[in-house]
Amino acid sequence: MGCLGSLIILIIGLSLGGPVGLFIASIIVVLLNSNAKVTTSFSKSNNEENLKEYLENIIMLFSDISLIDGRVSEGEFAFVKDFLIKSFPRRPDIAQYLLERYKFFNENPSSINVQSAVNFLNQRINYNEKLSLFSILVSLSLQSAKSQNVIKRLKEIGRMLFISDYEINSLLGYYTNYSSRTGFSAVADAYTLLGISREASDSEVKKRYKDLVKENHPDKLRHMPESFRKEAEERMKAINEAYSRIKKERSI
Repeated sequence: MGCLGSLIILIIGLSLGGPVGLFIASIIVVLLNSNAKVTTSFSKSNNEENLKEYLENIIMLFSDISLIDGRVSEGEFAFVKDFLIKSFPRRPDIAQYLLERYKFFNENPSSINVQSAVNFLNQRINYNEKLSLFSILVSLSLQSAKSQNVIKRLKEIGRMLFISDYEINSLLGYYTNYSSRTGFSAVADAYTLLGISREASDSEVKKRYKDLVKENHPDKLRHMPESFRKEAEERMKAINEAYSRIKKERSI
């Protein structure tokens, strides 16, 4: 995976805070302060303008999610501002440019073209990168009061990115029910985290669990910072806890 391909995954760490944000920043600094073109997973070469266009399409999605309830909350604005400042510590001009684009989209909703942004990203990022982008959008949505309209819109964007319903429901379940580290309030939360319904067969539950283990196992992140691996470990812990609760309920 190329630098920008890795960037979309690493941004999850930034959305969660901590040292990973600094790691993301170091990657972008290398990209923006090097004269060399960068080979990525979605393009043979990218320069600063390509990177700005790429991020601007993501920011357009940020605005779309922020405006679902009719206004941008202080938490949402702070999330985006912090994201940009930490990502471009040595290029405040670019951080400011992108923040201004976020403000522009927020103040001019008619200029937001979600389909265009999604089409742009669909042509340039792979499935795992789309999962990471979707995780960022969910994390952003948690910065303000949740509503069914927000959940509906997140699902729409997820499907536009061709993310499976299993993955959409699993990520929504993880970030809304477990990211606070309070555990599960009911068995229903366990099904939500795994991205399956209570009507799923035992074999479907087992298969889903195995798929999630393959996708989220911390060993796949050996090259990432320790804090990022720990986040993956937390998610695996949540997946295992959810599966154990379901097995106990079903006696399987």
